[in-house]
Amino acid sequence: MIDVAGAWYERAAYTLFGIALAASAATLLHLQADISFVLDEWDFLLARRDFDAAALLDPHNEHISVLPVLVYKALLSAFGMDSPLPFQVAQVFAALIAAALLFVYVRRRVGAWGALAAVIPILFLGASWANLLSAFQVAFFGATACGLGAVLLFERADRRADPIVCTLLVLAVLWQSLGLAFVAGVAAAVVLGRDRLARAYVALVPAAVYLAWWLGWGHQADSQFTLENLISSPLYVFDGFAASISSLLGFVGGGPEADLVTYGRPLLVIAIVVAALRVRRIGGIPRGLVIAVAIAVVFWFLAALNETYARPASNGRYQYPGAFFLVMIAAELVRGVRFQRRWLAVALAVALAAAVSGFANLRRNSDLLASVSERGRAGLAALEITRDTVDPAFLLTTENSDVVYFDLVAAGPYLSAVDEFGSPAFSERELVEAAEQARVAADKATAAALELRLRPLDPEQLRHCRRLAVGAPTTLPAAGLALAADRGDATIRLRRFATQSFAVDLGLLPAGAVAQLSIPSDRSFRAWELQVAGAAGVLVCEHPPLVNPPPDTE
Repeated sequence: MIDVAGAWYERAAYTLFGIALAASAATLLHLQADISFVLDEWDFLLARRDFDAAALLDPHNEHISVLPVLVYKALLSAFGMDSPLPFQVAQVFAALIAAALLFVYVRRRVGAWGALAAVIPILFLGASWANLLSAFQVAFFGATACGLGAVLLFERADRRADPIVCTLLVLAVLWQSLGLAFVAGVAAAVVLGRDRLARAYVALVPAAVYLAWWLGWGHQADSQFTLENLISSPLYVFDGFAASISSLLGFVGGGPEADLVTYGRPLLVIAIVVAALRVRRIGGIPRGLVIAVAIAVVFWFLAALNETYARPASNGRYQYPGAFFLVMIAAELVRGVRFQRRWLAVALAVALAAAVSGFANLRRNSDLLASVSERGRAGLAALEITRDTVDPAFLLTTENSDVVYFDLVAAGPYLSAVDEFGSPAFSERELVEAAEQARVAADKATAAALELRLRPLDPEQLRHCRRLAVGAPTTLPAAGLALAADRGDATIRLRRFATQSFAVDLGLLPAGAVAQLSIPSDRSFRAWELQVAGAAGVLVCEHPPLVNPPPDTE
């Protein structure tokens, strides 16, 4: 006889999980609406445009990135570079696939309602905003989805599926080095199971693929491995688990990432005691628990070997896989337990609270990334405005554009990509309407690209001078002008798009000095404005334009 009430109860959990997936997708895409290409993405967009071994196999940092590079190439060819939306859709889709597979993994152990409570925090994991709000992190989600898919297939104990398991693990490795953790987990499953020799290839082949890549290309990457990292790795692994517990429970209040470890350490100690009691009660360590722990420990150990000041155990990028693996471990510990509905209600309440906290942190950091993106698009606009003059080797940097580009955006490759794939930069109309910080970034980048400098000038060339008072802005003529500091030192500043500040600092014009400020032509008709600070004023004069300005005296 069919249990109608039980079937309805189970279907309700699936329905709610579907709603949670849709809500997560809508939330992540909405929060990324004002986020453009940033940071590491420029490696895939600009530096790997050829279709050769170097483009596909050169390491990104120390990671293998074959499949992410192919994804970016495919999306660039299909949709261009005008909008990051197609890239964001791919990343969100991969994240949802990984979450859905985790739901299946947990459901097999504790039922649909337990799986729902376990996965909801993952869908809105605020501590991992660096993954959930970045199209570039499609690599993390792709590796996780393929890796967990391999684990789910392998646990069916059906050798006919082993070639598919092997293929999924190879794909996980080709997505990102995170795939090695899943290779280790399946290797543990092989060792603990029957037919070890016959099934060993399932883990050995993906391991060999990674080794071949490392010998051919990966060893060329800058390695962070040190003896100190190896010695301190046990503490790093412990802190990684601690941070992941905090992340999963939503203990993210906008404070330092290190707080995740501070809050998580006592929680981890409690969790270890509870886990030990559970293992004692069931009379041994379950095979599935060994596999889940192996995956998690290998991940954190590999992260520990590459620890730097920028890669602590609390790093937000690590919190997604860390929390993911914690859910797997917890599911193995309570495997087969039939929870009463009131306890499931409590678990769901905790999960929803964690999701609400996570959403708040996602929104905060979405605003941060949107601000970075706005300044980034302004810097790119500066390259396009100055494209007829700018040196192709000119790099956008934090100093000249207020944004970190990791030295990945040079004028020549960027403008070439724009010609082929379209532009993600602000148009001049958009730039004029952008926030002040973006307009300041555009001013800095444009001035740097045009190489605006104060250059020594013979006083005999001055003519038609007038005095410019301190603080009073003056519009520069298209060809530039000459400046004479006759009453003391003066600081010369410029602006073009900004309206509230003169952020381009041309430096000090010493008392008695005469300098030329030439303005190369570009694709904007907007005039520059000059402001003087620190003196009683300077003389602003006309001068004959110089075809070949004298070299800098710096």
